[in-house]
Amino acid sequence: MNSHISCPDNYKRNVFDIPQPFEHFNLITLQKQNLAPHSHNKFHVNLIVKGSLDVITEKNSLKVTEGCAYIMPPGVTHELVSKTGYAQIGMDINDINDKNGLVQQVKEICKGQATKIKLGNVKLTEYITEKTFLDSSPMSRLKGISLMTTLLLLIIEKAQNETEEENFRSQFIEAAEKHAVKGIALDELCKEFNFSKTHIERLSKKEFGCSAIKYIEHLRFLNICSLLTNTSKKLSVIASECGFCDNSHLSVFFKKHCGKSPAQYRKDGK
Repeated sequence: MNSHISCPDNYKRNVFDIPQPFEHFNLITLQKQNLAPHSHNKFHVNLIVKGSLDVITEKNSLKVTEGCAYIMPPGVTHELVSKTGYAQIGMDINDINDKNGLVQQVKEICKGQATKIKLGNVKLTEYITEKTFLDSSPMSRLKGISLMTTLLLLIIEKAQNETEEENFRSQFIEAAEKHAVKGIALDELCKEFNFSKTHIERLSKKEFGCSAIKYIEHLRFLNICSLLTNTSKKLSVIASECGFCDNSHLSVFFKKHCGKSPAQYRKDGK
């Protein structure tokens, strides 16, 4: 398959030399797009700054809207479709082992398939204009390289954060279920994840809308409710099984969550 795609008229690229691993930078604005399946021998990293673009491959289909970037790895056949048009800031990156490890970072993000990264509002894009790429003066060259390198680092950092958050969600749910019977202190939970208190609370509030301990306590409460409703176990037995010192400790915890004592909850449930 021919990997060479002719450039549209409204395509601007750098007129000055740039360092490896970059091949070139570009600004593209199109009213609409319907580009047939094709592939490249380089990484394409593009940030959509206006409109939206559908990026379609055999493995997945991405709806890339304003404030989102996508990475297209070398050799992946894809087509580009936009009915409303779009504008992008892009860069082509050679598939090499560069001394700074940028390419390796990009590889780890996309793992051989088209990948979307949500960036949101990036102030940096206000400074990347046609002049940035078309002025070949030494100062403009340095500015262009610096801006585009910073943009790539922002994309890499955001992608790594998204991966961490996805992993945290699944791992935390597993940990929460494990500790739902007897609970766990925040310090111990932090050791289990090797996260600081601030970091684990930030991730928990973003993923679940509450603190990590509150989420686990809710599961613990639901477990006690199930024991009270579905078994005839004595409160002292439930208290012991669920990690409480005694009935009184259990009652304080339970009332905090539903306003009733365990005994009243069991009675009302009959």
